[in-house]
Amino acid sequence: KIADITSNLKQLPMIKETQVARSLPSSVVITVVERVPLGLLPAKEGFIKVDEDGVYLAGAGAGTPGLPVITGVEVDLAGPGQVLGSERLSSALDVISELPAGFTTNLTEVHVDGDGQINIYTTEGYQCRFGLPQQIREKGQILQQVLSELRQQGAKINYIDLSYAGQPVVCYKNSAKA
Repeated sequence: KIADITSNLKQLPMIKETQVARSLPSSVVITVVERVPLGLLPAKEGFIKVDEDGVYLAGAGAGTPGLPVITGVEVDLAGPGQVLGSERLSSALDVISELPAGFTTNLTEVHVDGDGQINIYTTEGYQCRFGLPQQIREKGQILQQVLSELRQQGAKINYIDLSYAGQPVVCYKNSAKA
């Protein structure tokens, strides 16, 4: 009944893959790959965690550490374990998953505009206009460098524009008083 075990395990929303095998003489070895939450989607009563494939994993509270809120996305919320199909959601998840390792802990929000443009917001309150979800790794590395320099300078900025990879634009806040 190994097929039954595999089937039952795959019913759990947090399970991505399973392998069940007999180990003679009297053991069964179960290998499980869990789904990893990548972002939070606003829902009627709080938030839901989604993984890189857009699978609804579980409900969550606001401000779940390390998971940015994904906004500008409309999906039909089914139940846990269901795939939430949306081009905008896929774009946001692609951006989050391809950013440099550990960088997502600095994100509070990933917003997808109606025309597919991505805006990222950091824990420091910086807005980054990411543009279309292209050359994500390159843009992510540039963003890390720019943010590091801005932190060292203690600069006050309005936004960082990375719409075109390789050509970051930083719009500083005007410190002159009118």
